[in-house]
Amino acid sequence: MDPVSQAFIGDRSGVFRGIEFDVSIEEVKEAEYGELLDEDNDFLHYIDRPEGASTNDFLDIQYFFNGAGELDMITAFYSLNNLEMIQTIEKDVYEYFTRKYGRSQSDEIGWHVWEYNTRRGQAGVVELSMKVNVEDGFRGIELEAVKYIKLQ
Repeated sequence: MDPVSQAFIGDRSGVFRGIEFDVSIEEVKEAEYGELLDEDNDFLHYIDRPEGASTNDFLDIQYFFNGAGELDMITAFYSLNNLEMIQTIEKDVYEYFTRKYGRSQSDEIGWHVWEYNTRRGQAGVVELSMKVNVEDGFRGIELEAVKYIKLQ
């Protein structure tokens, strides 16, 4: 895996950057190595400038927590101007989730969907949308990972 992709994804554990769904705000704070920009009782907002990226590149990460104080959504936007690097990161992230959860399916709006089990053994799904996005003059890759329990 490319070092810049590795900085985006983090280590090989967890859903993203070593962090698993269903953890508390405090557990995310202990694990996340970016700079904390903002926080509330239901979200944390970080920024990171990974080593190996150009000086104008940055990673904007938000973690969202449910009413029980458990992580259930992660959004990340990696702003970088190198289209080739964006494509490399997209490929590496897709391969990471496929190795972790198996083959994905696509839903009706084009999201990749992987089934998984929560830390408590409950059945759930991870939905991932990766797209090259030009937003306010920035070019980069956007990731959204959402955890929810499948209804039986």
